Amino acid sequence: MKNTKVILNNFIARIKDEKKYQIHGGIYHALQVDFAYNSNHIEGSKLTHDQTKYIFDTKTVGIVPAKVDDIIETVNHFRLFDYVIETMDEELTEDYIKHLHYILKNATFSSESMEAVIGDYKKYPNEVSNIETALPSDVGTKMKKLLHSYNEKNIVSFEDIVGFHADFEKIHPFYDGNGRVGRILILKECLKNDIIPFYIDDKYKFEYYRGLKEWQNDGDKTYLRETCLFMQDHMKKIFDYFQIDYQKQGGEGGDDGDADGTESFGSSSEKKTESERDDDDFSPISDASVSTDNNSGKETGESDKTDGDTRNCSNIVIS
Repeated sequence: MKNTKVILNNFIARIKDEKKYQIHGGIYHALQVDFAYNSNHIEGSKLTHDQTKYIFDTKTVGIVPAKVDDIIETVNHFRLFDYVIETMDEELTEDYIKHLHYILKNATFSSESMEAVIGDYKKYPNEVSNIETALPSDVGTKMKKLLHSYNEKNIVSFEDIVGFHADFEKIHPFYDGNGRVGRILILKECLKNDIIPFYIDDKYKFEYYRGLKEWQNDGDKTYLRETCLFMQDHMKKIFDYFQIDYQKQGGEGGDDGDADGTESFGSSSEKKTESERDDDDFSPISDASVSTDNNSGKETGESDKTDGDTRNCSNIVIS
């Protein structure tokens, strides 16, 4: 079948221009805040959306007491977003992914630990909501295999990217930050392959968890794919608001029926159309029953964040 591509060149050029000239109120500004807030909040950050926006806007911290790590990881996520935008055409490698992890976790409380490895693979086993992940001794081999399989594809589809994400989270290569690194890789690979990007909204995190579990445990791709398509529909609305052109462009490829999903919002007869998948009618979501572990249901299975230094962080200036 035809693989439906989109033209995203004007989007890339626009966010790079807004970044370069520090234009506030545009799509770059909106996505920086939304990506950082939602991805960090999924992992337990207590910063609000307004606080996240305030940090991005002013490069300072407001008067509300907050965990220092929450602030540092928010700032690091802004840098992570910028790095991915500038390097989106690079091939995925182990070193590239490790560097993303370093950007995210650098200067955090745990970065001072001899046991918490920053910018490299984990030293000790961990789990994802009672699901065993790759042992540290197996991580390198499993990552090489995953990257080889992914990079040898001539055409990368929406489902390939979602599948890579599910497999990456199952390996769980780092001691912490796996979910955020995995989700920023979705952004990178969507942009690289002319697929409308998306982020996982924190209010749908349990649907996201359920989709990951079903994909990883049972090989059932439906729920995670539908959740990501729903999030992609949300991004279309953002594109429409900011007048981003995402004109469809036909291209050869796609060997998995409707599952290629590159920009086909509900191309299968079993899928809802975009207009049907709105915020008030996400019917597969309503019966979500995701069991969570003691880490407040983190899909990444990461240990609870070290409380670290909790204090009033007013008037801190962030470079």
